[in-house]
Amino acid sequence: MVTSFNPNIALVGIHTITYTYTNGNGCSNSANDTIFVKSTVGIPAIQIENIEIVPNPSNGSFALRYETSDVEEMSISVFDTLGQIVWNGVFDTLKGSEEIHLINVSKGVYLVRMIAGQRVLTKKIEIK
Repeated sequence: MVTSFNPNIALVGIHTITYTYTNGNGCSNSANDTIFVKSTVGIPAIQIENIEIVPNPSNGSFALRYETSDVEEMSISVFDTLGQIVWNGVFDTLKGSEEIHLINVSKGVYLVRMIAGQRVLTKKIEIK
């Protein structure tokens, strides 16, 4: 299985990454390394309040509810535990609620990432 580490969606903490290389002769080797993702300083927190994911746990359909005074566009992405995007969309923050329907995803924990400008917030959703 091929997976990749994406520091833009990794949560704060320790992660083990594996690099595998195969040369033109078919010889391969791999190496493991452990990295630590720190909290970013200097980037303002998202200006969205009272964020709810309901229901949580969910069967794959859920609402993301929030309050905001900002009038801007917000990107919402849902990632699996391997860092792969399973759903994404761009919305106007004035609405205050977005319905998300994950189709054909496995049971487990997913990350819902909201980006408005340079402000980022990540919440967890469990799919049963």
